[in-house]
Amino acid sequence: TNGLKLIKLYEEYEKARKNINNEKLVYIGEEEQKKETYKNGILNGESEYIGYDYNTKGNYINGKKEGKWINQVDESIEYFENNVLKKTEFIDNKTKKLKSMTIIKENKEIEKYNYNDKNELVQYLLYDELQFGN
Repeated sequence: TNGLKLIKLYEEYEKARKNINNEKLVYIGEEEQKKETYKNGILNGESEYIGYDYNTKGNYINGKKEGKWINQVDESIEYFENNVLKKTEFIDNKTKKLKSMTIIKENKEIEKYNYNDKNELVQYLLYDELQFGN
């Protein structure tokens, strides 16, 4: 019956999503948690998603991811503009220093920077756009 109870919880959450206006919506299931903020029925404001292999937190503006999104599980920070991923940084959890940074354009990695534990650039990769077969 626990599985049925979880299915019912999720169905109630999905129904609430369709009817929510200006408030926070929280869903806590066995495998995941969601905390979302809505304005006029659209995702807007701080949201957090916690699951078995992810923990992301960031902001929506008018239903689109915007700005910094932090994923504590894979130690990454993603930067969005108008729901489009522009850059990803990987941070060392112990030293809190930047390990690598990837620049993304049109859903393709175009540049990558790798750093050592002294925060010195040790590798720079510039991807040739021709290799993607435009």
